[in-house]
Amino acid sequence: MNLSLYNRYVLCGNDIVVYNTKYGNAIAFEEQSNIDEVKKFLKEESSKELEDLGFITSDNDELNTQKYEYYKLKFGFSQKLNIMLIMTYECNCSCLYCFENLLTYPMDDKERISEVIEYLSELYKANNNEEMDLHFFGGEPTLRTKDMILIYRKLLEKGLNINPSVITNGTLLDQNVVNELIHAGISTFQITLDGPRDVHDFRRPMKNGDSSWEVINKNLSILVKKDASISIRINIDAKNVEYLSEICQGLPEAVKKHPYTTIYIAPVVGCKINSFQHTIKDRAIFLKKAWNIIKEKNLPICIAPPVYAPCPYSSYEAAFYIDLFGNVYTCGGFVGKKEKVERVLNKKTERFWNRINDEPKDTCYKCVFFPVCMGGCKFEEESLGEKCQYSYLMEIYDEYYTKYAIDS
Repeated sequence: MNLSLYNRYVLCGNDIVVYNTKYGNAIAFEEQSNIDEVKKFLKEESSKELEDLGFITSDNDELNTQKYEYYKLKFGFSQKLNIMLIMTYECNCSCLYCFENLLTYPMDDKERISEVIEYLSELYKANNNEEMDLHFFGGEPTLRTKDMILIYRKLLEKGLNINPSVITNGTLLDQNVVNELIHAGISTFQITLDGPRDVHDFRRPMKNGDSSWEVINKNLSILVKKDASISIRINIDAKNVEYLSEICQGLPEAVKKHPYTTIYIAPVVGCKINSFQHTIKDRAIFLKKAWNIIKEKNLPICIAPPVYAPCPYSSYEAAFYIDLFGNVYTCGGFVGKKEKVERVLNKKTERFWNRINDEPKDTCYKCVFFPVCMGGCKFEEESLGEKCQYSYLMEIYDEYYTKYAIDS
């Protein structure tokens, strides 16, 4: 038996914590401060349980196995399609850190809704997919509720097994819109809240001057009554991390008690406004601070380290963003940039072939964080100028597995 390449060994007080990034498992060796002794024990123990957890492996060439799995993801097909359907580039909010608001995308072509529907249907059947996660995205997708419903129904009529959801700012989900969507079978929503009222409204103002916080909370109560699944996203940075408790307290009681409500945090990335820019080092600081607040105050917010893989950039045709003009992108951060279009329906651009031929370096495959990174986030590489996030991932994953994962 061999030790996995993707084990990391961390001294934690008088203990050693071992975690495996490929399987997401961790084990603590109490009153043990000799890492070599821990490695020796793992190899000699050679139990099925340790192998199942990923700490040891009978594979004599784990590196090439990992490469094969990467190639399979990049050149093979998945049982599930994961599609982000960009309904519009318009939005009724002006979020200060939104990278899409900083882009211009003059559309000269007419929308090709029928062709997009046909393309998704043909791809699903050609790949023998068993299901499709269809996320209505934007801009603000609820500006085009009727088109969302039309597209969803047309795909159902073509025999596709679809899990629909809406990624929305939540301001337009009034009683009528919610009724239409629920009646059509669309009942899963992701909505963003960034703080108590004043903080949220400063960060995510509505273009008409109304309070987006007030409207969102009112609409959340409507969703709860309809038994919808609600995922509340909190985009955090150094400016609002202190308000996590207030955000939870400010939610309507019915939303907090709703069995289908989940809350999670996500660092702001890619913003080019100076007051919202931060380095990888800054992000590690406020993300660790957020986790500490969540645990200390027992907030109902998921604590989880960042995972960049698998992302659409690393998959052939199993996941991508597509707009109603037929433009396909491999990253939400690239949406709206003409030079980032990978193909227009079946017509592939030079960028598509360049991406397919792009491969991580050998040093990346050997890195303990490759299973959660797979060569890094291309959007963050462009926006932050960070080609390798090893130091950030090490700091965050060490923090997570030594302070949160073992206890839970």
